[in-house]
Amino acid sequence: MKGWILNIIIIGVLYSQVGRVASLLEIPVADFPESSIPSYYFGNDFSMALNTNDNHFFDMDYIHFNVYFLEKFGAGINFFTTREIGIDFIYKFFSAPNVPSIALGVRNFTYARYISSAGGKPPDGGFKDENYTGKKRRNPEIFSIFIVSSYSIRDYNFHLGIGRGEFVGYGPHSKYLNTDVFVDTYHELAFGIFAGFEYKYSERFNYIVEIDGRDLTLGFKGKYGMVNYFFEITKLELWIWRAKSLYPRMKNFKKIIELLNKDREIL
Repeated sequence: MKGWILNIIIIGVLYSQVGRVASLLEIPVADFPESSIPSYYFGNDFSMALNTNDNHFFDMDYIHFNVYFLEKFGAGINFFTTREIGIDFIYKFFSAPNVPSIALGVRNFTYARYISSAGGKPPDGGFKDENYTGKKRRNPEIFSIFIVSSYSIRDYNFHLGIGRGEFVGYGPHSKYLNTDVFVDTYHELAFGIFAGFEYKYSERFNYIVEIDGRDLTLGFKGKYGMVNYFFEITKLELWIWRAKSLYPRMKNFKKIIELLNKDREIL
């Protein structure tokens, strides 16, 4: 059993695309570390499609650098590629015992309208399943503002939020998760919902399911010493509804070093 678990971790460390500031796997959350002393984290990640015919079979995010400061703030810079570089911010404006925390933030504060791990402007940049060809096209990821609430009950964490940009999708089923479902046209200011559930089985294995306007994701995350590791399979909706020539992706991320506050949990 231990060998089986170790094999999963080793395989997982090879493939990934997560690790942004205050994130569960893919979605942002409101329950990030609160400290008056700045805490810094960095790492890199990889992802791989489950079929070699994918237009972006393998990609790598070069580095994520995150910092939490002044108890309520988080920020991160993401080098997706040498050209796709963006900054994320989050502010937890409400936090109290036994009630949901609420945070406001923005992803992809950058200079390009389109940004992702698979490149920028469509049709060449971005993942194939997100470069829609109908009346409604891929929503630009720049300045993806969001608001999210997180709540914990014993060993369970619940997250629910809305956001624009990267949180909006127009796939056969994801189109029902944003405000453009009520109209026939496409709006760059449309807002989509996202949600996540986490079962805290142990410090080394927390099981997670997420859904947003572009992806359905299953995975786990854990912590061993100064290393945090994640493993996920995302875009599962492509399997469930058997999308033609589109494939889920396997991902993992490891936060290699926490530079300060080493006794705090890394998110």
